[in-house]
Amino acid sequence: MTQRFVSALARVALGLVALAFVGCHRGADLSSVSGSWTVDGAAASTASCAAVGIDTVRLAIYAPSGAAYVDHIDGPCAAGSIDTRPNGVLAPGDYDVAWEGFVGGVRSAAGTRHPVTAFAGGHLSVPPVDFVSAAALDPRGTDASVSAHWTVEHAVPTSASCAALGIARVRVAFYDGATVVEIAALTSACDGGVIDTRPARVLRAGHYTVQFQALSSAGIVLGTGAMASVDASVGGHLALYGDAPVDFSSTPVAFDPIGVDATVSYAWTLDGRAPTLESCYAVGASEVHMVMFAADDTAFAHGVSIAQAACRDGAFDSRPTSVLRAGRYLVSIEARDDAGLVVQTSAPTLDPFDVPSGAHVDVPAVDLVFATTLTFAIDWATPGGSIAANCVAAGVDSFSYALVDDATGVMLGRRDAVACSGRVSFEESVTPGFGAGTYSLFLAGAITDGTLHWRPMAGSCSAVTVASGSIAFDQCLAEHY
Repeated sequence: MTQRFVSALARVALGLVALAFVGCHRGADLSSVSGSWTVDGAAASTASCAAVGIDTVRLAIYAPSGAAYVDHIDGPCAAGSIDTRPNGVLAPGDYDVAWEGFVGGVRSAAGTRHPVTAFAGGHLSVPPVDFVSAAALDPRGTDASVSAHWTVEHAVPTSASCAALGIARVRVAFYDGATVVEIAALTSACDGGVIDTRPARVLRAGHYTVQFQALSSAGIVLGTGAMASVDASVGGHLALYGDAPVDFSSTPVAFDPIGVDATVSYAWTLDGRAPTLESCYAVGASEVHMVMFAADDTAFAHGVSIAQAACRDGAFDSRPTSVLRAGRYLVSIEARDDAGLVVQTSAPTLDPFDVPSGAHVDVPAVDLVFATTLTFAIDWATPGGSIAANCVAAGVDSFSYALVDDATGVMLGRRDAVACSGRVSFEESVTPGFGAGTYSLFLAGAITDGTLHWRPMAGSCSAVTVASGSIAFDQCLAEHY
């Protein structure tokens, strides 16, 4: 069945780009890949692509079951198709693939992932997609489960505490421009304290702007959580705000910038370059938050996140939705990992600024600076030769690794018999001897008794060039032997 989903960006003029292949798993006996797309049910054209806000269509390739990003193939939207034949571009194995639309390097549409298998010397045909401009947002689906938590007066909500604040129900609000879309499965009576649909999957895979809200019986929004840009994937689970509870309270707090007086926007780069899936993964940055501080909090000790977006998005704009209370603030932009820990922050300004009601706060683009970094994402092959979703699925218990300087043969950052992982990272500030150069990764995976059964596939994990101050990434395949 042809998949349909909505492009959320405003209409823009488009510029054509060349077909591009980025990434890993290159060599002999690869599979060629092809697929096509339409726009509003018709053949793609320059005009129709501009109408849905897409200049580039990407075939994103992932390891199975929502695991690591592997590769992507890009083509101009107006071309209507991608076909790499006669060239093979994808190593044999099991993958998830998804069509995605981009404009100016920012993703504007994302579709459902499809499981596929690539064979040596074969051809992989990807199911088609239709990019739709006219349809209203409908996040309902069967791809992902969702959870959200809340408290009232900093405690588990009760009928009495909810009634005291006039809160009748809470919801996960999905924004389609200025319109809020609500789905029944993600709405609850206030005294419930939790929405958790697991094991039921109630959300369509895609990229959404959401906010947790408390409402009166008349539907008036009485309190909110931060605005968030989130991704839902096939078979995945979306834990809103990392399952940290949103508190609705009548008690004045020392600092609470969340409100409905002003809109906000911000943008970021990583070491001077637009963020990508690879560079964000390399530095461990999952989300980028806009954090507000009271004007007198020059120690930046008590910040509150107003908005958050996926690191690779590169920008966030809440307009037309107001998310900030009028007041006087300091601001910082923070990159955070999957656990919510800050991995890097912009240099915050020490000059407080006033936010009047009806204003828009546009933070100038900030550069999040990281030390020279090289990260390897490792896929572990099963004894049968397919790519596993993780170490456990492949049967790997532990592994040893070291970074080899190709110029000198010296091993750096060696570790032995560590718990198996799909990620190995080296940083100039913490790995003695590491810096600009060309490197290869030595690794050996073992089963429970320590017997070695995994090593890098020939040509994998090798000859990665790292420039000074850069964020380098490479995808490895550890084969079973």
